[in-house]
Amino acid sequence: MSKKSLVVAALIVFVTGAAMLLPMSQRSEDEAEVTVVIEGYAYNPKELTVKVGTTVTWVNNDGTEHSATADDESFDTGLVSEGETASVTFSEPGRYDYHCDPHSFMKGTVVVE
Repeated sequence: MSKKSLVVAALIVFVTGAAMLLPMSQRSEDEAEVTVVIEGYAYNPKELTVKVGTTVTWVNNDGTEHSATADDESFDTGLVSEGETASVTFSEPGRYDYHCDPHSFMKGTVVVE
């Protein structure tokens, strides 16, 4: 195998491996479901863009309860305990800013197109 072929093969393996390391919510915003991880008193990703009909699931990996509560009161997951999840399906386009009720400094955004 030529040196050029080895470099191309290594690049393909690297790019494929790097893509697999990204959280599902960052891999493809065309998917019908995406995940936001709550960890370290933060939402990850903090902002995401999805299509109408997408279900966003918040996974709490913190040792305390959190929520995802829309600033405009359009949705509220209620308190989600450590290791638990809560989901919201977005059926209308718009910008949905949200926060954690017990920890108001935690903020996130879902943009629905």
